[in-house]
Amino acid sequence: MHPGPMQGAITRPSPPHLHSAESSATGAASGGGMDRPRKNTELLDCSAPPHPGPADIAVMFDPKREAKFGAPWQTWALRLALFAGMRQLETAQLLTDDVRKVDGIWCIDICPDKKTDKRVKNKASRRRTPVHNALIKAGFLEYVAQAREAGVLRLLPDLKPNKGGVGRRLAMWFTTYIRKHCKIASKKKTFHSLRHTFATLADRSELRDEHIIALLGHDWGNSLLRRTYTQKLDLREMHQHLHRIRFPDVKMTPHDPARYARYFRIAYAKQTRKARLDAAFPTTRKPKKSA
Repeated sequence: MHPGPMQGAITRPSPPHLHSAESSATGAASGGGMDRPRKNTELLDCSAPPHPGPADIAVMFDPKREAKFGAPWQTWALRLALFAGMRQLETAQLLTDDVRKVDGIWCIDICPDKKTDKRVKNKASRRRTPVHNALIKAGFLEYVAQAREAGVLRLLPDLKPNKGGVGRRLAMWFTTYIRKHCKIASKKKTFHSLRHTFATLADRSELRDEHIIALLGHDWGNSLLRRTYTQKLDLREMHQHLHRIRFPDVKMTPHDPARYARYFRIAYAKQTRKARLDAAFPTTRKPKKSA
């Protein structure tokens, strides 16, 4: 674990290609011709809300607390938030087919899908994010294999679309978990705050801003440099930069398929219930009367 402090938002000066609003405006006024880039407020705003620090992470990932989780989505949503920096919506709507091996690297395909009503926040959010080795060692791929073998469509079956959105149940559970069970009192620390933790850990590990933004799926803006000269990171580069981040040394209980065998049987039964009822009680439609 990196010995330096992890509290507060990123305060490192932006690289040269992230011009300040003042310098961009001056360049435009003097005929410099450079486009004014859009600031990434979530990463660069020093007034960003507090996020879970090392002490909070240690409590949240306590194996004794994790042993009391009633469903696997609670375990893996928490782990994906820390080691992948994924958004609440991105995590909640994952499908089993979203986890795949590309060019020898295991990754999660974050993309929209009309059939399952999967959405992304914006164009930059669409990406393939590598799976950290810590998650693989903890049994993430075994969990995915078990879900596929069970025939379930969603990787986290209990998180389904509702009036509050597909991620509402995840957000409510996380809030209850950290307030009641972890005794983390700050109301400003939410599931989304773990993205700030991810970004801060990456910054403290001396990743460049553009690499952090690529891993998080943020929009760079419309600077001339971005549009014309700079290529996007490929999956191998993303994998390398992800593993440069010095994450806290948390203890993660390996996935136990036997623990959730019954859970997946029930999840599959719920998923196929409508189809089974339609097959058992077919509806007969009356033919339309001809005019």
